[in-house]
Amino acid sequence: MQPDFEMYQTLPDGGAALMALEEAAEAHYFRGRLDEARTGFLAVWEQFPENWQQWQMPGLFVTDRLRAIAFRQGDYPLALAWSEQVLKVGSPKSHKVLSDVGEAHYEMGDLEQAFEWFARAEARGGNRTFKEMERRYVTFYKEEKARRSRPAG
Repeated sequence: MQPDFEMYQTLPDGGAALMALEEAAEAHYFRGRLDEARTGFLAVWEQFPENWQQWQMPGLFVTDRLRAIAFRQGDYPLALAWSEQVLKVGSPKSHKVLSDVGEAHYEMGDLEQAFEWFARAEARGGNRTFKEMERRYVTFYKEEKARRSRPAG
């Protein structure tokens, strides 16, 4: 996902400082330096204006990176909090965000919520949802879905 930097040009310096922070954070992210990436993306986040949700692509880009970093570092409650921000913006790959929320719930042991979010992801993205998920999440979801569809008795 590449941010649309046009919104940055509405800032006093044309967004140069903010873009430099974001580019540095992105470089750390791709080199696996997650603490440095998180610090950089948080610095960008803190400089966004109050109406950041109107900055759909930059806002989505930064919040999604912060969500991904929290998840990769095992901070699933924080990953959920950032996922809520991503969902506020409205992701073009919202089925992926929904499955990410399910994955965080799964990792926290809240399997009921995990199932519900995976079901939402499937409803939104169909089979492509499962192509982007780790096998263990897909297995859990499909087995649980099959179990729930069996007649009680």
